[in-house]
Amino acid sequence: QRQAKERYYRFEESAGVALNNALEEQSALEDRFEKAMANAQEEKEEEHWQADKMQKHWRWSVGVAEAECEELKSALGAAKQESADLHDSYRAVEARAKSQVRNASVEVSMAVERIRSLEASCSSQATEV
Repeated sequence: QRQAKERYYRFEESAGVALNNALEEQSALEDRFEKAMANAQEEKEEEHWQADKMQKHWRWSVGVAEAECEELKSALGAAKQESADLHDSYRAVEARAKSQVRNASVEVSMAVERIRSLEASCSSQATEV
C-alpha cells in the first residue's frame, strides 16, 4: 500500500508538471495572439495616419498652387495611385493580421484540447491508481 501511495504521489506530481507546462504553453500562445493583434492595430493606425497625412498635404498644395493646376493634376494622380497602393497595403496588413489571429486561435484551441486531454488522462490514471 505504501508503494501504491508513492506511485500515486509521483504520478500526481508528474501530472501537475504536465498540466503546468500546458498552461505555460497556453499563456505563451495567448501572449503571441495579443502581440499579433497589437502589431496589426499599430500597422493599421500607421496606414491611416499616412493616408490622412498625404490627403491633407495634397489639399493644401491645391489651395496654394492654383496657378500650377496642370502640375498639381499630375501630382494628384500620383497621390491617388499612392492612396490606392496604401489601400492595397492596408488590405494586405489586414489579411495578414486576420491570418495571424486565425493561426493563434487555432494554436490556443489546440493547447486547450491538449490540456483537456491531459486532464482526462490524469484523471483516468489517478482513478486507476
